Amino acid sequence: MTFGSGGTYPNGSLVGIKLMAAPDTRPVAGDSLQPSNTYFIINNFGTNSSFSKLSSIRFKNLTLNSNVSFKDNALRLYHRNSFDYGNSWSTNFNTSSQIVINSSQMDVFFNNNLSLSKFGQFALVGNSINTANISIKNDNNLKLWVSEDKNWLHVQMGNNYYPGSARFSITDINGRLHFVKILDINENESHIILNISDLSSSVYFLNVDQKGKRSTGKFILNQ
Repeated sequence: MTFGSGGTYPNGSLVGIKLMAAPDTRPVAGDSLQPSNTYFIINNFGTNSSFSKLSSIRFKNLTLNSNVSFKDNALRLYHRNSFDYGNSWSTNFNTSSQIVINSSQMDVFFNNNLSLSKFGQFALVGNSINTANISIKNDNNLKLWVSEDKNWLHVQMGNNYYPGSARFSITDINGRLHFVKILDINENESHIILNISDLSSSVYFLNVDQKGKRSTGKFILNQ
């Protein structure tokens, strides 16, 4: 976290805790916590209970959920006081400025007019997608085939895709996340090749997320 230059600082320890359980009340009913069933508490043990506003905060090495689509690659940050409970979360306190994904983990940055002047409980929320409603048939916009050596997945995007950033994720039939990669797709670049050499034999779903929309395809890997 980063405080603005000058001003007043906590003048003591700040302790952050990641709680591996959902809060008593979710900030938004129906939307998914990120990571799943997790929220955070940051307590100020410094001598200054009042301090200058934070200009940025980062949540590091978070586990990705397989059933969350990031609308415009963004997560929403909600806040309430340390000992609050019930429906007392703030209203969409801030939206992430950057999400950096590395394998199955991510760092989430908030620095868009953050103006955070107190600590307490924090929750990150993404737009949920009900994976139970995903058809086992390939999306008409995706054509998938596995290379003969079983190491590469070929993805033909079809005509309904957008130049720009796209999130490619692979889950198994139990919803477990096995692969995540963010790619910048150029105009007229509709054929994508993904390295799947680490996958074992199973049935998989490829999810392609762009601009709040998801295309899904199914493929079978027989090693």
